[in-house]
Amino acid sequence: MARPDRDEPRARAHDDRGPARGLTPLDQRSALITLRTLVTARWVLLGLLAGSGLVIALAPGVARPLLAWFPTRPDPTAFFATLLVWLAINVVTVRVWLRTGRATTGVAGLHLLVDATVLTALLVISGGPANPFTTIYFVPITLATQVSPRWTWALAGYCLACFGCLFALEPLPGAPPGHHEHFAGHLRGMWVAFGVTGALVTYFVHRIALSLARQRDELARLREQAVQDRH
Repeated sequence: MARPDRDEPRARAHDDRGPARGLTPLDQRSALITLRTLVTARWVLLGLLAGSGLVIALAPGVARPLLAWFPTRPDPTAFFATLLVWLAINVVTVRVWLRTGRATTGVAGLHLLVDATVLTALLVISGGPANPFTTIYFVPITLATQVSPRWTWALAGYCLACFGCLFALEPLPGAPPGHHEHFAGHLRGMWVAFGVTGALVTYFVHRIALSLARQRDELARLREQAVQDRH
């Protein structure tokens, strides 16, 4: 009968070598909630970007007001290739991490870095630092606040560096003819970008807060039940 007792610490040590080593259940659950929220945010952005890209490619006359938001017209091939890569990343995220439920703070943080990189590629394709949708950098930074303070600072610094790279990768062109009209369109694009970013940040932060609150309530209930069972 003593053998199972000797093997029990060994089994626990084997379990502790998993990807969640050093994480509390709440930390692991927070990472999983953040990753699920990130996947949803990707689907939303992929849908918006793909829809806008199709309108620009198939109906340029209809898309003329939309094109006025950007300093240069996005290259369709590079634009849709980047979206396909992002789509593949999201599918892998769902199948590898969400279905197994083994997300960690490191996994969630790395996915946020990947998204900031993809966003930078899309901005390079569609106007660089003059693109009004650079405000979407705040989405991964905001989601990182739900992972850990270290990852929040890491994402803030990385997004700042990516934004700085836009000046080298996509220099601002000279003022085209009809600059006043273009500038007016750019201002409207800034207004839309602010609205989209604000809506995404508000919705996803609220969703994460509700999920974490439910998780804390569930953990408190389980602790209370365990205490009652011991008595």
